[in-house]
Amino acid sequence: MTDNNNTKKDDTKGGKSHNGPPTEIHHHYYYKAPRVKKKHSSKPYIIGAMLFLTAVIGLAAGSMALVGGVFLGTSDGGFGPWDDGAADVTGRVTFLNGTGVEDATVSIVNSDLSTQTDAEGYYILYDTPTGNQELKVEYEGYNTYIRKVFITPHSEVEWDVESEEFKNENNYDFVISEGDQTIERGEESPWGEIGGILIVCAVLLIVFSVVALIGGIYAVNRKKFNVVLAGSILGIFTLVGAIFALIALFILIMSKDEFKRSEN
Repeated sequence: MTDNNNTKKDDTKGGKSHNGPPTEIHHHYYYKAPRVKKKHSSKPYIIGAMLFLTAVIGLAAGSMALVGGVFLGTSDGGFGPWDDGAADVTGRVTFLNGTGVEDATVSIVNSDLSTQTDAEGYYILYDTPTGNQELKVEYEGYNTYIRKVFITPHSEVEWDVESEEFKNENNYDFVISEGDQTIERGEESPWGEIGGILIVCAVLLIVFSVVALIGGIYAVNRKKFNVVLAGSILGIFTLVGAIFALIALFILIMSKDEFKRSEN
């Protein structure tokens, strides 16, 4: 007898039965394009070279300035033509009322140089060593005066007939008063102040140059954008290598993305 339901056997592979047509299997393949890396430019190398030049020039200038500053700051005013120079020192010693002091002793401290004033109170010390010196005036019954002076070389001593006084760069007058004290006064050597300024500038120059050098190293390796930026900016303040630092800064701003890609 035939089954009314007309049950059908599935003749699909595996002998499994199902109602309806065979299921189709679909495989989806996704193609992932390879990542294309952008070629590195030579800009970081140029930046590094510019900062290296800035550093080398700055370190050289800073070293010379440091040596010069230390020399001027520690020397006794001797520099260049002052080293072996000598000059004549002139002046006048007077009382408080303006009258010249006769036979007052004028000398250079810690030396054998000394002289006596004439009847009008004038004096002249020949062949006085140049640089920082201490000029001393002594007169019996009066205060002793010590004055720190800076003797310059190549000064010419002239006597002005009209004013009746010496015309000389190394001219030092004294007004004395009664007493038994030692009164000191003086003027600072200009070389000491210049030496101090040179030392400060030299230290700053060396520091800025070192930062520029570190920035150059990182620039070549395409790393630490901020460090390279700091080296470029501070390199400008070296002054002697400012043009190279400016070039480095300009190129760095143009190649900022390249540093970011390398750090990623």
